[in-house]
Amino acid sequence: MNRQLIWVSLVYLLGLTQVAAAPYGAGALHAAGAPHRSFTPPEQALLRSRLLEAGVDSGLVAGLRLDTLRCYPGRLRLNLDYNVKQGSYAQYMEPATVQRLKDFIHRERELLRAAEEKHGVPAEVLGSILMVETRLGDNTGQFRAPDLFLTLMLHEGATQAAALDSAVARETRFGGMRSRAELAELIRGKAVERARWATKEIRSISRLIPLHDWDTLPCSYAGAIGLPQFMPTSLAAYGDDGDGNGRVELIKLDDAVYSVGRYLKQNGWRGRMTADKRFKAIRRYNHSDVYARTVLKLARAVGLPDAGR
Repeated sequence: MNRQLIWVSLVYLLGLTQVAAAPYGAGALHAAGAPHRSFTPPEQALLRSRLLEAGVDSGLVAGLRLDTLRCYPGRLRLNLDYNVKQGSYAQYMEPATVQRLKDFIHRERELLRAAEEKHGVPAEVLGSILMVETRLGDNTGQFRAPDLFLTLMLHEGATQAAALDSAVARETRFGGMRSRAELAELIRGKAVERARWATKEIRSISRLIPLHDWDTLPCSYAGAIGLPQFMPTSLAAYGDDGDGNGRVELIKLDDAVYSVGRYLKQNGWRGRMTADKRFKAIRRYNHSDVYARTVLKLARAVGLPDAGR
């Protein structure tokens, strides 16, 4: 057998192994997702207790097959925040990307126009956000949202020595002066905060998304879902049923477009705005100066008129 055939065979077998190991009905979309393991029996018991304490429906908790859901051990590592340079969004201004967005706006002009009429947000801005967030739905994340938030709920009371060692190393690298004891206290506080935040997000998922859809709910590293990358609590606050079927499903284009429009409208977007106010409205969607500038630059590149004065 030659080397090429051996390599092809190994890749094929690896793919079969990943698909076979994917729990809870995961399809090909998630077969190559983030590294994961099963929740241990003690973790399952702890999660059920915390879900009930958070007010998640007891019937849902009782029927939840935690033994089939995924724990993402890589997300259990905590890092303290430092002033690290923001990433670049330059790739979204490449000619091919700009042209793809123009084609999308032309193809979906009726949907975008209807959303603009309802919420007052231009089609160019709606399209640009979907492009920057997920490349119009091409990249909605490698994690599964319920599994990720359940994983993050395990942080409270489970600070690992490895996390503290990492914090000490980072403190030294960035020239900090905090002691190991101070760092340990900061990590404990962050662990509690993250666990309680994750509990609120999973509670929103439990109220908005049927259990049978949990295994097909991809999310980003941070837990953002759908084409517009909303947090579940943002879905509860700003979700808009664009296709009128009685549910808001952010993986569907109609609902995603209308929900982005509603989010921006309720966070300051108005018909006649200065450039500064446009920037502030977009920045409320994602708290990054680079992000807001990129969205507006891309929107102008596909036809957004200059801001009013």
